[in-house]
Amino acid sequence: MSKDPNDMDKTKAKEVELLFGSYEDRKTTAVQFLWPRPDSLERLAAQHQFYDSILAWAELPATSEWPKILKVSRRARLPSIWQRVHPSPLESSAAALLTALAFSSRKHRTYIVGQFLKAHGLTRNLPGRPRVAPGKTLAIVRGIQIQKLMQRFQEGFEMVIQARRRGGFSDDAAITTELKKKGYNNLEAQVLLVAKTLQDAACKYFVETSPDLKGRRGALKVAQNSIALYKKTLAVGVASRP
Repeated sequence: MSKDPNDMDKTKAKEVELLFGSYEDRKTTAVQFLWPRPDSLERLAAQHQFYDSILAWAELPATSEWPKILKVSRRARLPSIWQRVHPSPLESSAAALLTALAFSSRKHRTYIVGQFLKAHGLTRNLPGRPRVAPGKTLAIVRGIQIQKLMQRFQEGFEMVIQARRRGGFSDDAAITTELKKKGYNNLEAQVLLVAKTLQDAACKYFVETSPDLKGRRGALKVAQNSIALYKKTLAVGVASRP
């Protein structure tokens, strides 16, 4: 029976541990060093300094000032002074967690976070994001780029279709001139003239302007598959919405 890597980490690799308790009906979180070390006092001082710097983000005074503030609060009979100065449960727990992570080994940090979430009832047993094959990710990125080209080519492609239906231009050169007036360059005008569909025009232009696809055998098919996969992803996303 193999040992749990986390168990090994807890007994051999970790230097700090979170301690959980309760005070005045609220959960508390503290940090404790586990290994006796020659520099224990120095590390303890560093821990407190780090903890105070975290609380400073919440604009709270350092722990060394708490006794004085508590004394003033009691003397003035204003408990709200002490209540605001003292860290809230969220501030205290966050400071303890960050301190523990800062003073623990890299391998032990996963255990620290899991321990914290479990103690505060924050675990949800989520499976996390499913793994995506690099090739599929690249195809979807290509599909997004081709979709943007289709949007850009929409007006030009409609111009070509209407011009040929009406016979208003004598040849492709005249159509190209009109396309350039709309801001299309030579290559864009060329693919718009020869493409059978808007998607075909976008795919051909994408292949011609992609260093990793230009001149590659079957490149046009790769582009077509990419936009098809991207559209399929959109369809799944819409179908999964409540």
